Amino acid sequence: MNRTAVICLLLLLAWTLPAHAAPTSNGRVAGIVMDAADNTPLPGANILLEGTALGAVTRSNGFFSIDRVPPGTYRVIATILGYRKMIINGVVVQAGQPQLVRIRLNRQPINMGNVQVRARRETQSFEYEKTIAGHEIISPKFVARRAGALEDAYRALTILPGVVSRSDLNTQLYIRGGSPDQNLILYDGLEITTPSRLFIMMGGGISLVNPDIIQGIDLEPAGFDVSQGGKTSALLQIANREGRRDRARIGLSLAMLTARAVAEGPIGRNRGSWMIAGRRSFYDIVANQFYKQDYIFPFYYDLHAKVAYDLQRTTRLTAFYTHLGEGAKMMDVEQEQLDLLNAGKGHIGGLRLASLLTPRLSLVSLLGYYRDENDVQVYDTYNYRYHAQLNYVIRRATAKFDMMYAPSNRLALKWGGQSIDHRTDLLWDLQWRNALDLPDSIRFSSASTDNSAYVQLRLRSNPWWEWSAGVRLDHSRLYRESHWHPRTRLLYNPGGPVSAWVSYGTYSQYPDFLTVIGRGEPLDISANADQIGAERARHYIAGLLWSMDASHQLKVEIYRKALDHLLVNPGDDLFVPENSGSGRAQGVEISFQHTRQSKDRFGYWINLAIAEARYKRFKTDTWRNFDYDQLFQSSTGIEWRLARRWQINGLWQYGSGFPYTPILALQRDLSADSGSLEGWRVVKGEKNSARYMPYMRMDLRISYLYETGDATLSAYLDLINIMNRKNIYLYDWRFESTNGNSGYARRSVVYMLPFLPSFGVTVTF
Repeated sequence: MNRTAVICLLLLLAWTLPAHAAPTSNGRVAGIVMDAADNTPLPGANILLEGTALGAVTRSNGFFSIDRVPPGTYRVIATILGYRKMIINGVVVQAGQPQLVRIRLNRQPINMGNVQVRARRETQSFEYEKTIAGHEIISPKFVARRAGALEDAYRALTILPGVVSRSDLNTQLYIRGGSPDQNLILYDGLEITTPSRLFIMMGGGISLVNPDIIQGIDLEPAGFDVSQGGKTSALLQIANREGRRDRARIGLSLAMLTARAVAEGPIGRNRGSWMIAGRRSFYDIVANQFYKQDYIFPFYYDLHAKVAYDLQRTTRLTAFYTHLGEGAKMMDVEQEQLDLLNAGKGHIGGLRLASLLTPRLSLVSLLGYYRDENDVQVYDTYNYRYHAQLNYVIRRATAKFDMMYAPSNRLALKWGGQSIDHRTDLLWDLQWRNALDLPDSIRFSSASTDNSAYVQLRLRSNPWWEWSAGVRLDHSRLYRESHWHPRTRLLYNPGGPVSAWVSYGTYSQYPDFLTVIGRGEPLDISANADQIGAERARHYIAGLLWSMDASHQLKVEIYRKALDHLLVNPGDDLFVPENSGSGRAQGVEISFQHTRQSKDRFGYWINLAIAEARYKRFKTDTWRNFDYDQLFQSSTGIEWRLARRWQINGLWQYGSGFPYTPILALQRDLSADSGSLEGWRVVKGEKNSARYMPYMRMDLRISYLYETGDATLSAYLDLINIMNRKNIYLYDWRFESTNGNSGYARRSVVYMLPFLPSFGVTVTF
């Protein structure tokens, strides 16, 4: 399909909307209803969103879920015979985000009036919700209290089965056999390319998620529906919360490396809210006191602002902006004799309009802008002719809408479209003193408009079964390709403790900036952009969830990805890619969770994953392990409430070793000059045929929380890698010459994080 046809399809979809409509996806209200006296779950309670036909009945374990809730502010009403009716005011539902509610009913009739539900009042400090459709929803409290995460949301995700981090030193995530560039990252609905700071200097040492403003992270490790596309692996939606509507609030936090501040408050009489937040690392400020004035260690900072205002009771306008910055200036680094210069900044801004047009029709539209730029330069201090430079600028403007029509509780139709205008400019220049298996120069400049449209039908034939099916069209002007993607999911939910689901879908991804530098080996897509195209994947998933009671939950999911048209180097010494590769990723993931209730002192969870991720460069090639292939992965977490204000969180992680390519020998070219570094060639073994030692790490966090009125004081001591395990990141092979005609290969080891204590203090008032 050409560009004109895509635009006509988008216009046709827009023409079918009401004249006053603008676009949306929906949210969800979920939670548990318990007896206030003994915290036992209450089955059969009726939950209703006042003024709508939306509601649910709690299951045998007290849980309920109201899906497809249009964005807005609702009154939640809970009733059951023999208990007081409870009304919870001001429950805010946002598009694509879950709103979690805990309800405790008393046995005498009384109206609770205005009940504020606050995340900080929850008793489940480590829980991440596991929904029945393959999502993993991370709460802000879990991010803040996860041992060893350094209050970083991306690091908190690594305990999930199927989510692999190749190194403790960065936040790059490999999810179910996909590389980081194959994950679709949405930041308040806008796609971003690099979801971390210090991406070039440290491989993404810090994620851009500020723990003070995050509302939740929704991870779909595979099989996301047709409303999203453009990537072949996982969908990660980062939702930042709105400011408080009840009163003004200020929060200050100080951790080992970062200082944070947040201020928020209402606009008018519950008509809106505002929020301003910022953070900055200060390690460079302290360290620079011991070095000369122009020696600046790596640093980062970000500023965030968000305003939400209800134009009408059913229409909300939200504006948000995030500014990012980072840098470093390290002159004459002693051991390497190098000068390192880094300067980077970014901008994320958007305007969202969400409207409930009728009780059955809802709409959300989004306009956004994203820009990320960075410049890194490395010089040899002995000879500035030897240098390395990476400079890039990414710009993306987005316009999108989503719309849903639900004529009955059994039928829902959703459709939408998106147009992204993007431009990328990349300069890679490498002139180094030693021979490296890297291209000398890459100059890539592209401008394109990518358009997409989708339609999806959800049908609930009876209370037990729900079926959804849809089709998505993606078109790239740059690569002159269009791809249709059918996706479907069947959900079995009989209302008891067991739920199950199966899904299938196809996905595609066009080459972009991260394809060049984000896969462990450079792929110079600038050399043959007119000859390459999209990579493709097919996802097959089956899952089972058993909610035994309010405290215990077991989840099992089996997946398989079939990959084709992969961009790979046709030869080990070539960097011009071809769409000749194929691959597969498959595995089984098991999670068990014992959630600590308010009357309990102890809770725990266990996650296990057995998987493989392999590829071939061409049909007759042998199978190879991806660099991030981890055959076995496990994590166990505990939560122990020592006293009213004291708590201990622990984490133990174990995983099989990652692949690497062994060095077999050094071969001397007898006809070469007799210089000490001339004429030697490294003889390598099969690609990724060996593995590093298994990974193992234990973290411990001791936390304290004091609350009085509307003020809180929290503090923690984090002990990372308390066993001081030397986990291997990579082997570095170097040639050491004994004279002009002989030498040997010396292997040095680069380790991950050693034992590292950390701390933090937060005050809110």
